[in-house]
Amino acid sequence: METHVRREEKAKILITGASGFIATHLIGELPERELLLVSRNEKLREKYPSATFIHFSEGNLQKAVDVYKPEVVINFLGILKESKEGTFEKVHFHYTKLLVDASLKSGVRKFIQISALGVTDKTKSRYYRTKFQAEEYIKQSGIPYVIFRPSIVMGRGQKLFEDLELISKFTPLIVVPKYRVQPVNVKDVVRAIKKAIYEDITGTYELCGKRVVSLKELFQFVLSCIGRRRIVIEAPKQLLFPLAILGAGMTLDQYYMMKTDNVCLVDGFEELGISPLPGLVCD
Repeated sequence: METHVRREEKAKILITGASGFIATHLIGELPERELLLVSRNEKLREKYPSATFIHFSEGNLQKAVDVYKPEVVINFLGILKESKEGTFEKVHFHYTKLLVDASLKSGVRKFIQISALGVTDKTKSRYYRTKFQAEEYIKQSGIPYVIFRPSIVMGRGQKLFEDLELISKFTPLIVVPKYRVQPVNVKDVVRAIKKAIYEDITGTYELCGKRVVSLKELFQFVLSCIGRRRIVIEAPKQLLFPLAILGAGMTLDQYYMMKTDNVCLVDGFEELGISPLPGLVCD
């Protein structure tokens, strides 16, 4: 097993997508004065007064690296649904390219990319393809990197809780496709990222909890967390294709993402020397 050399826990760290679910959990575990937070959410100025806030814009991505010269860049930028302003290609690949190019020029010590489990170029899902393209660009750039590919991340602030709370207000019945995931605790993802910041590790790591569950089991668990009793029915994915075309309940791209189960082939936590906590957690 590779020996991990620990650095002094002090480094100037630039975090993009700093108002996101995993990012906010990470920020709470890092020295606030060392953080450069890139986000559209102006509330972060008040929430983290000792950090440096940088308003997100395409031009500011490279400028933030050029001006502040962080030692570590952590890229959380990602979207599940496209808009006119933000396509998968733009957010996942183009923005990553800008950050990598600026990081190389500035001499960034390590580039940490938060990707997704299941990324590949052999899929109809443009979400997965563009995430894969970003990974390949990072790997071929020559910059020291760590790429994390988590399955569904669970914990306080997970959007699935909010979504099911809204959906369950309007229906006693929820239909989900036959699909398996391997939920991972957000605290473990944060532990992995901190190792990448402070230790001399590189490479790509799949991050999953110990249990593989069906989407039906996951939804039932979340509904129990929010105190809602609803019937959850499992259906073959093919039967949900017409709904995906209409954008009812899922997008077509999300349907394509479900072609194969979202489970780990390699235990990244074991490679990192981390014993994971339970993945199914309410907070």
